Amino acid sequence: MQTIKHNEKIWEATQFIMSAHLGQWYGNEPYWTHPFDVATFGKEFFGQEFDEDATIAALMHDIIEDTKHTRETLSDLGYSDIILDAVELVTKVKGLAYFENIQRIIDSGNRTAMMVKFADNYKNYTGDKSDWEPARREKSNAKYLKSMKMLAKELDVEMSDVI
Repeated sequence: MQTIKHNEKIWEATQFIMSAHLGQWYGNEPYWTHPFDVATFGKEFFGQEFDEDATIAALMHDIIEDTKHTRETLSDLGYSDIILDAVELVTKVKGLAYFENIQRIIDSGNRTAMMVKFADNYKNYTGDKSDWEPARREKSNAKYLKSMKMLAKELDVEMSDVI
């Protein structure tokens, strides 16, 4: 099983997301645990292909969307264009429907962004929704499953390996 190697860059990115998402929650957990879980799953599932840049992009995947930080502030902190491009691609574009955003990621051809979004959707799909109304839970899971299938096709991933 592949796990995240905690080198200095990944440690710094983890500290950054803990600070940036301070006060935000993902269910009953501090929000930063979600991107950390996305990065961990990405590494476990994609192995060596989910390299340091992909791991940091996974850790950062909600920063632009859910905090005050922008691509420019992340660039000023020294994050590479590979990371920034992936983070920007997985950031929802307001005005586009959910699956249009997924198609935009696919159309970019950016494999790092596709792997990060696949891992994000997997964690969202499998996350605890026990306190949700059944109809909301079913609708959410159907959305994430469809998105994972779209991304899996481009990534040459067998869904039977995931679910």
